[in-house]
Amino acid sequence: MEWQSAQQFFLMGGYWGYVWGAYGVGLVLMIGEIVLLARRHRRLLSERTRRVTEVGFEKMS
Repeated sequence: MEWQSAQQFFLMGGYWGYVWGAYGVGLVLMIGEIVLLARRHRRLLSERTRRVTEVGFEKMS
């Protein structure tokens, strides 16, 4: 497809809702994945820190 203007590009030949909606959903899912991974990482680090302080580093390995 060739577009004569930026407006035609953003309207995507009348399918802008599907195209930009798909990009939006994909972006939300990727951001959600990053947020969930960061939360999981923090939780695992805090659990490990708690175990080290409770049991001691020598018994951890």
